[in-house]
Amino acid sequence: MSIFREKVFWISVLLTSVAFGFLFNYLYSNDLFIDVITPLETKKPAGDDSELKKQIGQMIMIGFRGTEASADSYFERSEKQGSEEQSSEGSYFERSEKQGSEEQSSEGSYFERSEKQGSEEQSSEGSYIAKVIQDLKIGGVVLFDYDVPSKSFPRNIINPEQTKKLIASLKSYSTIPLFVAVDAEGGKVDRLKSEYGFIAIPSPVEMGQGSVENTEKIANGLAKELKDLGFNMNLAPVVDVNINPKNPIIGGLDRSFSADPAQVFEHAKAFILAHRQNNIITVAKHFPGHGSSSNDSHLGIVEITQSYKEEELIPYERLQDEGLLDSVMIAHVINRNVDANFPATLSPLFIEGILRN
Repeated sequence: MSIFREKVFWISVLLTSVAFGFLFNYLYSNDLFIDVITPLETKKPAGDDSELKKQIGQMIMIGFRGTEASADSYFERSEKQGSEEQSSEGSYFERSEKQGSEEQSSEGSYFERSEKQGSEEQSSEGSYIAKVIQDLKIGGVVLFDYDVPSKSFPRNIINPEQTKKLIASLKSYSTIPLFVAVDAEGGKVDRLKSEYGFIAIPSPVEMGQGSVENTEKIANGLAKELKDLGFNMNLAPVVDVNINPKNPIIGGLDRSFSADPAQVFEHAKAFILAHRQNNIITVAKHFPGHGSSSNDSHLGIVEITQSYKEEELIPYERLQDEGLLDSVMIAHVINRNVDANFPATLSPLFIEGILRN
């Protein structure tokens, strides 16, 4: 009798489970389940994710190839690009012989262009960025003079007149104010070189050897030029402390103001204030400090566990105390004494625990 009752019990449990399963499936498939668990005032129309997409897009800043921007895209070719071309994604990735025997029919050819492929492709890639700005509502773009992957020139910047026109075009395609950024530190890391017709800017090392007043004067001239061209963000100053002068990416390129964190702060402050006077946003870099490293973080995650010095945080602390940190660039460095698992770029301990707090 007890065995019979146990069987009846488990059969009842099974039937109840099946019944609840059908009920759940019915409610869910008919959008009734959400009515049960979600207050009406918080519900959103099904499929309405446009605001979320816009917010995601605003978090993105990208680089691109092209010295001009046009609304004519790879996907919406105009007549001026040739009546024989097909307006489709396929025609972009699968070039026909009619588009020239020198073109490679592959996605890789997009990322590894050579100069011999001509100005028409530069224009096409400029068209691509126009579509990205319009469709994805990206937050910003960053311009370069030299294209490192393809080892070719130009990428975006040729001369002042062309750069100003390009920036104006880029901004015209964005319905939300667009960040237009450039690396203009001075010295070896300056995309606006004097040989292209831009003003000459000395390296941070040279500025650091002079007076703070002179640094502000130099930075003011730079910021005025950036403003005139249409830029609104400078990916500078470098506030790394020059602990290791042989560092291949900081000390070796004369990118640090000084080995003294107090001097780094003073010159960085002058640099930032000059940019603020011209409504240019600055980006202090490379948090939490890249000056003690022995390797280049452009080539991979750099280990600084043994070399890092606490004094590398001083410029950031003092700039933050004076409300001068507009934004901060995080470095691809790992300090296992702080976070044993993640580089600073992915570390809540560094970003939230140290930088934000």
